[in-house]
Amino acid sequence: MIHRFLVIGMLAMAVHFILATLSMFAGISPLLANFFGFLAAVPVSYRGHRDWTFRAKRTPHSVAVPRFLALALSAFAANEILYAAMLAHAPLPETLSLALVLGGVAFGTFILCRLWAFHPRTP
Repeated sequence: MIHRFLVIGMLAMAVHFILATLSMFAGISPLLANFFGFLAAVPVSYRGHRDWTFRAKRTPHSVAVPRFLALALSAFAANEILYAAMLAHAPLPETLSLALVLGGVAFGTFILCRLWAFHPRTP
């Protein structure tokens, strides 16, 4: 399961990173660009994790979507706070800071997806 999570996570992270980076190159602020990348990555992450990583087809969309969105929005909030802190305090390029934050938040997302978002028996 972890290898499937890594594949889908890397795919979603690539979508997020590419769109955010292109947005920054187009002159959009890094934090807003990060939000645009997040919006593009959410559907990739949801479908990939539900259908392939966790094979959670027994968990109906009516249960999985709200759980996943709550998890994704919480992860994005952590992502945005950490990214803002890195932009303000770390002497790193914006894109490197973004890559580090995206990778760092992924572990917690895996645990919560597995135990809650796509688990059919969790209330």
